Amino acid sequence: MKKLISILLILSITLCLGACGNGTDAESTTVTPTTSASADKADGNTEAEELKGMALFFDADRYTAQKGEKTDVGDGTFSVNTSYALISKSELQFPKDIVLDGTDLTLGVTKVDELLDMGWRMYSDVSDDSTVNANSYAVFYIANSKNTVCISALNDSDSPASVYDCPVESVSFKAQNVEFDCNGLNSTSSPADVVSTLGEPTSIRITDYFDGEGKLVKSNVFITYYYEGFEADFFFYYNGTVAEARDVDFGI
Repeated sequence: MKKLISILLILSITLCLGACGNGTDAESTTVTPTTSASADKADGNTEAEELKGMALFFDADRYTAQKGEKTDVGDGTFSVNTSYALISKSELQFPKDIVLDGTDLTLGVTKVDELLDMGWRMYSDVSDDSTVNANSYAVFYIANSKNTVCISALNDSDSPASVYDCPVESVSFKAQNVEFDCNGLNSTSSPADVVSTLGEPTSIRITDYFDGEGKLVKSNVFITYYYEGFEADFFFYYNGTVAEARDVDFGI
């Protein structure tokens, strides 16, 4: 079963509880992590001086790193992916309690019908007699008066169950739209805030974009946490000055 919690703090947060991404399959080579600015324009390693602060939001010595090849993205610009993997697993506590637009939600506990009783409504075409197969999940959208959120409902029993009786296992949303709180994290949180609150990420992927002269113009930052049966993802957008949360996904 797909179980995911992705928090995309790229100036927007999408909370997804299970399922509801765009990588580059570039050939990778092992590199040594660094937090200092470099100036090798030919290899696309130039980093804007302003990025140093964000590059230090985690302890690079605790991670192995793989840097991909340059990828042409048009108009003379190119991107470079760098993936970081935590060397030794750290003890993490999964953040199950979330507040969405003032609604208290506990992943794996709060049922779909309970969310609907708290002011949300079905946005997807889900009938009153819709069921979820045994040991499976269903993905759909719910909405309130302001926003739309993607959720998945989990049926971990051995027989079909009404979708409304199933607990929410994941939630995804745009941070700039939905007011949320997860252990004090919200749409204004930075990558450093995420690490300070939730601990060391299991993996980090940074996609840097360079102009034709090799100058760094922006970065996308993906932060992923793997828990025992859970996953959380954060996506940040960094324009050289500030990192904004865009999408967040939480899931079990």
